[in-house]
Amino acid sequence: MKKLSHITLSLLLALSLILVTTTAVLAYRSPSNPIVWQDPEGTTDPALVPYSAEVVDTWQLPAGIETTGKQLTVPTGFPADQIQFGGKALKVGDLAEGKTVTVCFDFPVYRYDWSGSVYMWDGSEWVKQATTITSTDGSTQACAKVSANGYYALLIQFWGTPEPPVVYYD
Repeated sequence: MKKLSHITLSLLLALSLILVTTTAVLAYRSPSNPIVWQDPEGTTDPALVPYSAEVVDTWQLPAGIETTGKQLTVPTGFPADQIQFGGKALKVGDLAEGKTVTVCFDFPVYRYDWSGSVYMWDGSEWVKQATTITSTDGSTQACAKVSANGYYALLIQFWGTPEPPVVYYD
């Protein structure tokens, strides 16, 4: 009888272990529509207003970035964990003085309570540009008319439901 209860207990323990691991594995579900950031672009016709535009990974920007303890590349000059890059950056060059070009950045997380604006690195800080957010056919873009050569990026932040404050009891 004692041998039978040990075997029963062992089987129940093994079955419980299998159910727990199987449940954890079945609970994971990869997203069916992962968020994809399209490359930014200048939308003005280069034949009318000559300029060049080069897409740059944010970690390759020559200045205006820092690396967090979690190895994330974020813009400098903002409170920690409040603002980040949205997609890649755009380097505008060869733009003649007095001319403007419209730069647009894909903004796929806008509908998930994120806000953002186009910023330019002026050599010492990220300067906010007048930004227009437009949504058409399920796609959202952040665009700004710019009149200077330099690096432009979409900087985003989450504005949705705030985390509840941490309460400490003595």
